[in-house]
Amino acid sequence: MNSAVIAWAKAELGHTEEALAEFESMADSEQPFDVEILRPQIYMRVGRIEQALEMLNQNLAQLERSGTRHNEAEVYRLKGEGILMRDSSASAVAETCFRKAIEIARGQSAKWWELRRVSMVA
Repeated sequence: MNSAVIAWAKAELGHTEEALAEFESMADSEQPFDVEILRPQIYMRVGRIEQALEMLNQNLAQLERSGTRHNEAEVYRLKGEGILMRDSSASAVAETCFRKAIEIARGQSAKWWELRRVSMVA
């Protein structure tokens, strides 16, 4: 199993500091993009919102350069969550991210992802 996925699972189980240390030790290693969306989630969980948002913006730029879109909806959803965590009054900006995530998921006929995003704006 991929070490990034294991670290993410540790964070989900409440071992955030241990997971963060593992992610930081992987920072320079090549990781598949799929797991690069896990790292910002850990940073948000430990309150490092600005770093998480920067990572998400980098992920969006990478998606744009590569032309791949399979994680784009999830990145926008996470960005919306991060924006709200940073400033709870920025709901309009966060909602824009959530709606973009919904639009992308619908365009990809990704119903599970679409439903996950709809719950954010409901």
